[in-house]
Amino acid sequence: MITPVDIDDLFELNPDYEIVSFDGEVLIIDNWYKNFDAIQEFLQNTPVARFETDSGVEKDDKNFVDYYDCRLVLTNTALNSKYNATIAEIESLIHKHAPTDVSVRFHNQNALVFNYFKHINPPEDHKSQALPHVDSYGMSVLIYLDKVCSGGTAFYGTVPDETGGTGIRDLTEYRKKFKFVPTRVIEAKPNRMVVIKGRDWHGAFIEDHSKYVDEWRINQVHFLDVINNHNKPTE
Repeated sequence: MITPVDIDDLFELNPDYEIVSFDGEVLIIDNWYKNFDAIQEFLQNTPVARFETDSGVEKDDKNFVDYYDCRLVLTNTALNSKYNATIAEIESLIHKHAPTDVSVRFHNQNALVFNYFKHINPPEDHKSQALPHVDSYGMSVLIYLDKVCSGGTAFYGTVPDETGGTGIRDLTEYRKKFKFVPTRVIEAKPNRMVVIKGRDWHGAFIEDHSKYVDEWRINQVHFLDVINNHNKPTE
């Protein structure tokens, strides 16, 4: 059955969102969307396609075998006042809280991108986490949209080159060679938005893998180009 939906209304900004913290590195805001329950219903009842990437280490051949890693992209050129207000508010918040005078531009303003993940065979080692990565953009916006929210986003210090500098191509061997220890974990919470530096090493962090056997881990992501970055004038 086809169900029409107005994306602009569905993903409307909550005027009563709450700024939780900004420590100079990460901005955390709660209660971001106005219609969280309706968004939940929409995301839980929309088919999602397999998302497979070549990380440069090993082609992901465990997707749809040990877990589901999927992506949903909504592209709507008719996005108007409410969605544009959300975009403008994100830009304003970044400009207000950034330690430098930063101007940003959404990489693809008309696309709403959602990442879905669920285990088929959860790892025996509950310390197992996603491989750290950096984004190709200056800033990234993450919005946690599942109700489980076990874990969040982990940050790492210096991480070796993707080949380990030795031409290693097997991901299992790569994980054994390098131990990834988070230096910080941003806690996920339903309807929480975080703004991070995309070029810092980070990755999905799951605290209890058993939580994502029956339920999906879902988040939305925006990528932003930093188009101007210089020191603020001294007051």
